[in-house]
Amino acid sequence: MLKNKIIICAGIAVCALLVNLGNPLTTKSDTKTTKPTNDSSTKHRNFIQIQNNQIYKPPIQEIQPQDTIKINKDKTQEIETNIAPDDNSDKEISVPDSTEPTESESDTKNQETESPKIRAFLDTIAWAEVDDIDAIGYQALVFNGKFTSFATHPKIKQCAPINDRTTCSTAAGRYQVMDYEWDRLAPILGLKDFSPQSQDAIALELIREKGAIEDIENDQFEEAACKVGTVWASFPCNNYNQNAKSMEELKEVYEQLKENYESPNYQQPPSS
Repeated sequence: MLKNKIIICAGIAVCALLVNLGNPLTTKSDTKTTKPTNDSSTKHRNFIQIQNNQIYKPPIQEIQPQDTIKINKDKTQEIETNIAPDDNSDKEISVPDSTEPTESESDTKNQETESPKIRAFLDTIAWAEVDDIDAIGYQALVFNGKFTSFATHPKIKQCAPINDRTTCSTAAGRYQVMDYEWDRLAPILGLKDFSPQSQDAIALELIREKGAIEDIENDQFEEAACKVGTVWASFPCNNYNQNAKSMEELKEVYEQLKENYESPNYQQPPSS
């Protein structure tokens, strides 16, 4: 912001121009994160097992969010888990005139989530982000543990070393949604909670914003996966350096899931 102040003096004409330059504060936003690991070469270690047309993944370990977790065998480091301050508490969020989706929009989104290809793609994101496609993934915190209330985004910040750099994040849920993405999309989509249905809706909207829906439906998995790479750090096509899965791994998991969903004998997997 540039502010000009002009002073005119009587008698001897003296004019002074004072220019104050205000430097805007810059803030560093949270980055997308994947679970910390120093072994990025390990492949196919978490592939989904499909038996009797049912998908199974072991549940994540449950801990309390306020616990301190030891995560390094050779050099003990601690993950700090605390409630992130609400920096936006006094800020107004710009919301369109109508936050509720129209009936036609709702029908379209319901059809998309019922598509075997879309469902398989959402599951692939969950597999890459939280190593789990079961219901327990909807409660996953970014590095360790889970939250227990779906009333709203938990906004719990966790920190951990990834590739020799400490990374902090508020990512939560099956698709590791950041708190600022929740703040932005919840009013637009008319979401009242952070339930599994709401998490699915946000993930679908993030995919749509990147223009990847059509790619998924047209069996162009690589194109779709690359487009959402800047949203999810576990996908390729980004420079986050957080041990992304390879395109080959992701596509193999996706094809397993899609084939299972398209099978006439498909059965909904039991909840954890």
